[in-house]
Amino acid sequence: GAPWAPKTPEGAGGAAADRAEGPDAARAAEQRRKHQAAVREQIQQKEAAKNATREELRKLRLEQELDAARFREDEVQRAAHRRKQYVEHRAELDRQIASKAAPAGRLGPPPDFMTEQEVRYNRRLLDGAA
Repeated sequence: GAPWAPKTPEGAGGAAADRAEGPDAARAAEQRRKHQAAVREQIQQKEAAKNATREELRKLRLEQELDAARFREDEVQRAAHRRKQYVEHRAELDRQIASKAAPAGRLGPPPDFMTEQEVRYNRRLLDGAA
C-alpha cells in the first residue's frame, strides 16, 4: 500500500489487495486514485483561495497607502492656502489701518471717524486729547 496508509494484516486487504488481480482490486485502485485526485484538487483550490486573498489584501493595502498620501498632500495644500489667505488679509488690514491713520503732523482722529455734528458736540474732549 501507500506509505501513508495504515498497516493492515495481509488477509485484511492491504498490500495483498494491491497485488491481487481481478475486478475488485481494480475497482479499489480506481477509487483510491479518484480519492487522491479529489484531495489534490481540494488542496489546489485552498491554495488558489489563499493566493487570491493575499492578492486582494495587497491591493487594499496599496490603495490605503495611496489614499493616505493623497490626504497628506491635500492637508499640506490646505495649510499653504490658509497661510496665503492670512497674509493677504493681514496686508489688507494694514492698508486699511494706514488709510485711516492721521497724516504726519495732523493730530486727532481721521476725518471719517465721526460725523461733523459729532465733532462739534465733542470739540472740548477732542481739543483736550490733542
